[in-house]
Amino acid sequence: MKIHFRLFIWSMLFVVSGYITAQININNNNILYPVCKDGKWGYINSSGNVVVSAIYDIAFPFDEGKAMTVQDNDKQFIDHSGKTVLTIPATFMVHTSFSEGLLGYVNENGAGFLTPDGQLTITNNFAEVKPFSDGYAVYKDKDSGLYGAIDKTGKIKIMPQFTYLSDFISGYAIYKLSNNHQYGLIDKAGKIFLVNRYTYLTNIFDGLIGTWNGSTKVKYIDIEKKEVFKAQVFKDNNRPSHFQLPLYPFSNGIVKYYDPFKNKYGFLNKKGEVEIPAQFDAASNYSNGLIAVKQGAKWGYANKKGVLKIRVQFDEATDFKDGVAAVYLGGSAKDFLDKKSNVKMGYINKKGDFIWKYSN
Repeated sequence: MKIHFRLFIWSMLFVVSGYITAQININNNNILYPVCKDGKWGYINSSGNVVVSAIYDIAFPFDEGKAMTVQDNDKQFIDHSGKTVLTIPATFMVHTSFSEGLLGYVNENGAGFLTPDGQLTITNNFAEVKPFSDGYAVYKDKDSGLYGAIDKTGKIKIMPQFTYLSDFISGYAIYKLSNNHQYGLIDKAGKIFLVNRYTYLTNIFDGLIGTWNGSTKVKYIDIEKKEVFKAQVFKDNNRPSHFQLPLYPFSNGIVKYYDPFKNKYGFLNKKGEVEIPAQFDAASNYSNGLIAVKQGAKWGYANKKGVLKIRVQFDEATDFKDGVAAVYLGGSAKDFLDKKSNVKMGYINKKGDFIWKYSN
């Protein structure tokens, strides 16, 4: 059976898509952020001061007190002082951060988890494992190729039976039983909460689940399966709509919608009412009091009422976390990581002031 060495690649994609702004709180509420200087990576604090020198080829965000770095093809985890606390064997591919105290890995023997001191734990007949979330980790069985879930002791809680199984969030996970693109929702006991009859489905965010089963309506329901609101699905020019599929999850009380006639995005509240009229060419989730929004070719930030608080000026803008966001000029985050020329990265605060001016 072929082992899948995809964990490291998956995590790199998470960094590219915006998690580069993740961080860790340490003593005196300091926060560290990865930055690139002269082609090498290090870390700054929220004041923009370099705390860990830029000596690494790759530096991932801190999580659970540690950050993964790569130097001369050697992978190691460091603490906030830059001290190496765990060296990863060359034959191991790993997740780029610990999840609930454990680190997922895969080697020639299979997949499992490492403890913070590098001891092997939870080794079984796994082809791959996903990070722990809500006390469970999704795994792929080597023999069947199907997905199930384990707890932190390694005990199988959900038998391998699904062709797709998402991370557990708030006690539930999205599942698929075959390749027919019909999704459902199960709880941590493996009990079916929503039967797999939905073409699109979100997990539970802000207490609401987005569903669509191929009809002309999308529905958002609560944990009691009660309909909170529904909206028309846009399918042709004669049918007005709030939504263009796929569905978006709620975030801090609002959810993104698409107006097909304006070709713009806005936001609805939990009653299905328009909170922000459709006026943006693209938008992220509402996070930390602001929304990254795109007007024309540039990105800026708006508040929950849709009022621009930081003018559109960036070629890419990520969500704010703990009052700081990564922004890019000359290209995207992916372009920056690919070391394309003239692409620069910086960090701003919620006033739009730079705590770290552009580097490349």
